Amino acid sequence: MTKEKTKIYMTEFKIENSVYEGPYIYASTFEEADLEAELLGFVIVGEVKITYTDSNEQEKERVLH
Repeated sequence: MTKEKTKIYMTEFKIENSVYEGPYIYASTFEEADLEAELLGFVIVGEVKITYTDSNEQEKERVLH
């Protein structure tokens, strides 16, 4: 069984001449998110990417002379 990862997509919507931030859409694929956005009247503007790093990473890269 393949475990699909849920992705987070940012949306926006337009009312008259103003563009507003829309809700985040959680989906496994862009196609699923795009379909959901279209049904709700939103446009996908990007995917949220979260990167975690080790808090000691800077210390590990430091060289003392």
